[in-house]
Amino acid sequence: MVARGLRELLSVLRRLTDLAPAQAELLDQVCDGPLVTVDELTLARVLSVPDSRRVLTSGPPAAEQGEIPYTS
Repeated sequence: MVARGLRELLSVLRRLTDLAPAQAELLDQVCDGPLVTVDELTLARVLSVPDSRRVLTSGPPAAEQGEIPYTS
C-alpha cells in the first residue's frame, strides 16, 4: 500500500518537472506581454470599484500611472 502511494507521488512529481519548461515559457510570455490599464478595465466593465474604495499598495496613484500596480 505504501509502495503504491510512493510510486504515484513520484509519478506526479516527474510529470510536474516535465511541465516546468513550458510553464517557465508561459510565465515569460505573460510577463513580457502588454499591461491592461485601469481605463481599459473600466471601459470593459471589469473594474467597477468606485475610486473612493480603491487602495494602492505602492507606487503613484492609478490616475497618474494608468496601470494597476503589480506587487509580488
